[in-house]
Amino acid sequence: MKFFFRHRLDMYLCYAAVFLMAVLQSAAAQSLISLNSLFYRSPSFQTLSATELDAWMESLSNSQALKQDVIHVAEPLPRTLLPRNMASIAFAWADTGPASAWILTIDVHGEKIASALLDRPWWVPDTQIWEILKQQASNELCHVAISGIGGWNGRKIVSRGRTSFLFSTETLDARLMFMRKPLPFLAAKKNPGQTGLFAGDVSSYEKPKSIIQGFTVCTNCHAYSRNGSTMTLDMDYTGDKGGFAVLDIQPRMMLGTESIYSWNDMPAIKPAAYSMGLFARISPNGRYLAGTVNETSVFVMMNDIQFSQLFFPATGHIAIFDRQASKPFLLPGADHPDRVQTSPAWSPDGHTIAFAGTRMQPDLVDQVVAGKLKQESATRTIEELNKKYPVQFDIYTLAFNDGCGGQAVPLEGASQNGLSNYFPRYSPDCFHPEPYRTGSPAAKPAVHCSGQGGNSKGAGRQSGDHEFLAYLVSGFPVDGVHLQSQFTLYGVIFNPY
Repeated sequence: MKFFFRHRLDMYLCYAAVFLMAVLQSAAAQSLISLNSLFYRSPSFQTLSATELDAWMESLSNSQALKQDVIHVAEPLPRTLLPRNMASIAFAWADTGPASAWILTIDVHGEKIASALLDRPWWVPDTQIWEILKQQASNELCHVAISGIGGWNGRKIVSRGRTSFLFSTETLDARLMFMRKPLPFLAAKKNPGQTGLFAGDVSSYEKPKSIIQGFTVCTNCHAYSRNGSTMTLDMDYTGDKGGFAVLDIQPRMMLGTESIYSWNDMPAIKPAAYSMGLFARISPNGRYLAGTVNETSVFVMMNDIQFSQLFFPATGHIAIFDRQASKPFLLPGADHPDRVQTSPAWSPDGHTIAFAGTRMQPDLVDQVVAGKLKQESATRTIEELNKKYPVQFDIYTLAFNDGCGGQAVPLEGASQNGLSNYFPRYSPDCFHPEPYRTGSPAAKPAVHCSGQGGNSKGAGRQSGDHEFLAYLVSGFPVDGVHLQSQFTLYGVIFNPY
């Protein structure tokens, strides 16, 4: 039997499909038909018949395993915990090898339960495959192996990557609202109309529904009170960087000038030229907002899709906006002029505020004020910028005392730990935020930590039962186009010991 290929890609696709079948065959030589329920192949491979696959199977040679993985799996992260009712997730990776096709297999206790032959570095299982996978996986850990296929004859494994996930015994009966923006951030800044608020059910296979679209001004952070009665939305209304809207949540809401306020009703303290109210959060009862004011921010935009900006306040204080009085004021204990205080979070009872803080760096502030950071090239990497502008935040807690404040106290485990700690969050049943460390399954996801620097992919949000954490992930390429970032619901494994 002879095979003729129009070009090398055809040859690669045929070899890759044959190679997959050899990998999937067990000692009992299972047939292709027996795998149909949990076997997927990209449209590029659909024209290859079982006869062609069988013919090539006999000529395959064993591939040598690589010494190290060269596939970086972006989604899902290792040991990701998914709600039992969650719709299919995206498997996405970056391959540094010369692969032209990929084999993705999912196994539980060494037994394969799903496989896919793909011509692109991502896969979203269809409804049928995902629901069967849930049943077969139960609540066991699912191991994901990704192998890149390449070589001159398309029969070698040239790259490997691994990750894992499992399904919780619990479901998540909640809708998730998120903001969608084009990437990188520079594109969002130039095109505010492409920003929108969306809401979706994590168990639905339908697209999220649009809540608000067509913004004519830059619109960013949004937050909700714990009792679900109030929401706030930052917006540069009439050019005021400190503008924000506060709305009582109703089935239908109208945003008018009577709902818009400004942190700049309180004069900015030098060297800040104005206040932006960064990372504002609503108190559980909906009466107060806590936000960052008097900011002098390190801000460098990059062309990188994964990290499109380096951003953190170089100066800042925590301020409170009282909705009854319609005016902001500084919170005593989080207003020290020689320190940076930012990213507040309310305890469930509203009696305590946690925030990120660090010492002010006068030299860095001078560079920001002089505009030197604007000269940074957009081609710089986040690693280069973190090294050039190092900073490490610690988490503090402070009694609110009806706005009178008090003495800020470092949070044990999330301060002076050699990491940068930021974006603290309380779970509904936890009155002391605990630090979340990347790679450690032993702690609740209350604080984001990184080696250094103030950047983050996004501030996390927790579900009402505290078991699941929503956080921002960067877009990955789909048919040559990058998806816009959005909140994706994932979880963490808890260790009761």
